[in-house]
Amino acid sequence: MDRHLQKYRAKETDVTKLESSINWLNNPEALRRDGKSDLAEAAEEFLDAVRDGYGINLWYVYTGEKSPNVDKHIAVYNQNRENIENRRVIRH
Repeated sequence: MDRHLQKYRAKETDVTKLESSINWLNNPEALRRDGKSDLAEAAEEFLDAVRDGYGINLWYVYTGEKSPNVDKHIAVYNQNRENIENRRVIRH
C-alpha cells in the first residue's frame, strides 16, 4: 500500500506534544530566546487570558480509528486534580 494512503493511527506521543504546548505558552521569555517573538507575544496574551479566568481546551483532531491508549491518556489528564483546578481539558 502506498504510504500516503495508509490510515492515520492516533498516538499518545501526539497528545503529549499537545500538552507540552502549554509549557511553551507559560514561558514567553523562552520563546523570545528561541527567536520566536511573535509566539512570545501570543504567549503573553495567553497568560493574560488565563489570569482573567479563561480555561484551556486542547483539541486533538485526527481522522481514523480511536485508540484505547490515547483515550486513557486523555482521561487521566482530564481527571488530574491540577488540570481540573486550572480549568485545562483535552478533547478529541
